[in-house]
Amino acid sequence: MGDFTERNSNVVVTRDSSSDPVAANLMAAIGPNGTSVRVSLIHVNSNAAANGGGSLAAPFQTLAAASAAASPGAIFYAHADSVFAGESIVLGDNQRLLGAGLNYTIDTNLGPIVIPRATNGTAAPLILNAPLGGAAIVLGNDTEVSNFQILQSFEAGIGADGVTGSIRIANNNISDAFRGIDIRNSDAAFTIEDNTISNTVDSAVELTDNLTGGTIAFTGTTTIDNPGNPLTLPPQANRGIGVNLEGGSATTTFENLVVTNRSSAAVAIGDLDTTGTVTFNQPLTFDNPGGSPDEAIGITNSDGVITFGDVTLTDMNRLVPGQPQVLIADSNNVITFGQMNITSTNGGGLTALNFGTLNVAGGTIDVSGGTGALVSGGTTTDITFDSISASNTAIGVSVARIETGTFLVQGVDGQPGSGGTLNVTEDGINLFDAIGTTFNNMMITSAENGLAAGNSDDIRLSNSILTGTADNYTGVFILNTDQEQKVGRPVILTSNTITSSNNNVVGIHFQHVDADQGDLRLDNQVITLTGIPSLGIDVRAIENLQPGAQHQNGPGDIVLSGNQMNTVTVPAGQQATDNTQMNANIFGNAIVNGVLFP
Repeated sequence: MGDFTERNSNVVVTRDSSSDPVAANLMAAIGPNGTSVRVSLIHVNSNAAANGGGSLAAPFQTLAAASAAASPGAIFYAHADSVFAGESIVLGDNQRLLGAGLNYTIDTNLGPIVIPRATNGTAAPLILNAPLGGAAIVLGNDTEVSNFQILQSFEAGIGADGVTGSIRIANNNISDAFRGIDIRNSDAAFTIEDNTISNTVDSAVELTDNLTGGTIAFTGTTTIDNPGNPLTLPPQANRGIGVNLEGGSATTTFENLVVTNRSSAAVAIGDLDTTGTVTFNQPLTFDNPGGSPDEAIGITNSDGVITFGDVTLTDMNRLVPGQPQVLIADSNNVITFGQMNITSTNGGGLTALNFGTLNVAGGTIDVSGGTGALVSGGTTTDITFDSISASNTAIGVSVARIETGTFLVQGVDGQPGSGGTLNVTEDGINLFDAIGTTFNNMMITSAENGLAAGNSDDIRLSNSILTGTADNYTGVFILNTDQEQKVGRPVILTSNTITSSNNNVVGIHFQHVDADQGDLRLDNQVITLTGIPSLGIDVRAIENLQPGAQHQNGPGDIVLSGNQMNTVTVPAGQQATDNTQMNANIFGNAIVNGVLFP
């Protein structure tokens, strides 16, 4: 004998949905934490009659009416071509707000159920001119909003404050709002997928003080266009940041992020807590045809780990001088970039001031009107560039007060200029209290110094052409007066060409208070100075000036090999001495072309 048929009391079958005042109660679904809740599907259509009850045949006309009739777990299904003017909605716990046009399912105890299309309309439902007092759509715990257009919201398009659970924000288009998506003080697991935000007055995406344990995952493609261009609203803040992350300790990740036509930063991160992380998994390309005086990427006062893949930043239409394209300041954290490629006018490339650890794996910088790279006050650097070029500025590259690490510009071996072209009014390269800097294959044209270094060690310059453009020029000027911080690593100059036709010019000047603390090696320099007077090489190791000093192999060596000094003149009426004929002043222990000097 077969089993008795048993009724499932959690299934409600509605034979005539048009007579159901609460809408179509479909069936019991598996709710949060495994509990069973009765889910009601509530239809809403702005083109429906005013007295609808929420069924497919008689939808509610307004979001307010639909919300008033809903219970926790309700699904609002907004029909296509609806326009909800002057409205907003606050979602309760476990509620979903779904705009017609996508395929949606309801997970139930009988399996997934597909919500059928309600009308033949094609346009996603629109919330227009949402009033002051909150976002156009306010999210609760464990909520979802999908496939809505939000236009001219006086506050955020979609907002969440202090929510928990699982939140999904997908396929929405927000335009001309004060902010686009605004998430604060939350520890929820957010999935934010394939949203488009344009023409916001303030930030397109605002993430503020979100909590430890919370995750904010931007999946698919997040497209942001023209933040900070208020077409219909007064510019109350008008910062126009693409993504603005302020404070908090949540874990935030981005897949594809596109930001165009920005008036301020594309990405700004500030006050990130120690346990917070921000990761950009895909390459970022920020092209800004409209020009902006602000940085493309800004990181300030942050302690959490921030990781970028490759970044390509272009801003060629700045009308006034502005910030560098990447600005890092006062951040005691680990910041990592893949390839960093920057092209810009009226501003610098990379500026990093007072930071923890900064890693850059390669790339090129080509800027006009700003320093190519300014790196100062860092704990550790591991920075490599293929080339750095800068023009119409005082200093091309500046590295200062770095405790450990390396800074390398590599170029292509044997091709001067492949490491970058610096055309500046003061110093091509300026180093102070720096360790581990290497510049290869550079082309440097400057008025004061090609390379100037103070209290710096482990400096390497090779296969580069240095050209002086003014009187009193020095090709390479190194002055080390701080004995305590030097570690005995050498200064090595190899196969460089130094030229100038100006007066009072020195090719290479090296002065160290303690020759036992740092070697100098000059190999195969070609120095051509035609001004009056000129000096090819001036080397002073001060502590070895005492009479009878003996040469010792090891730290403190001055080694000159294969250097050429050409077409040097002395002032009229001055008798050339041995030193001026060889055009070198050398003090201290030295080996000149293999022979101990003097």
